[in-house]
Amino acid sequence: MTEKILTSDQGVTLLGGGPATPRMISDAVVLAPNLVAADGGANHLVGGELVPSAIIGDLDSLKDRDQWRAQLGDNLVHVAEQESTDFEKCLARIDAPFFVCVGFLGGRQDHGLAALHTLINDPRPIVLIGDSDVAFAAHCGVSLALEVGERISIFPMRTVRAIGGAGLKYPVDGLRMEAGAQIGVSNEAAAPGQSFGFDRPGAIVFLNAGNARDALQAQGALFQSAI
Repeated sequence: MTEKILTSDQGVTLLGGGPATPRMISDAVVLAPNLVAADGGANHLVGGELVPSAIIGDLDSLKDRDQWRAQLGDNLVHVAEQESTDFEKCLARIDAPFFVCVGFLGGRQDHGLAALHTLINDPRPIVLIGDSDVAFAAHCGVSLALEVGERISIFPMRTVRAIGGAGLKYPVDGLRMEAGAQIGVSNEAAAPGQSFGFDRPGAIVFLNAGNARDALQAQGALFQSAI
């Protein structure tokens, strides 16, 4: 069993090395106040006011490593194995009720796909925030309260069957979704409340940027924030 480096009763913001603006990071920290960097994600913080509680990863992309070690001590955590991504290394070593993740979408597509793949294998509420998307895994039933016309895209990372469905422009109940076959992108909210579910974990839901709170609530995350 992997030793936990950090235990938090609040949400954790995970910062990756992909595209991340100061506004995206500050908005994430409002929702999830405990900040942790995945390897080179800490490079976004150099010269800024935010200091991570920990930096976790293989540290191959981290700049100013000696400075960070002087500041964080044992909370600069080097994980040498290469069987997992830095994102997975962080999730495995943090005990928290939910995660808001910035810097994992919008850069290298293989890195983005790896992050999305990780979502379907972790049952905790996790939201990825990019400049145009919010993404989360639909492990069970999903309930949203988006404005009519808002995008709700569904992409299956493994074969799933939709169960139920209300408030969507295009019905999904009973639809078998599979990568390389039937997918569900570019659906949208057609009524004030939207709900749908799946027979097993494996579907990723994409919403418009700015809907991180809705994505957390759809996964049952309980939190307090100033938003």
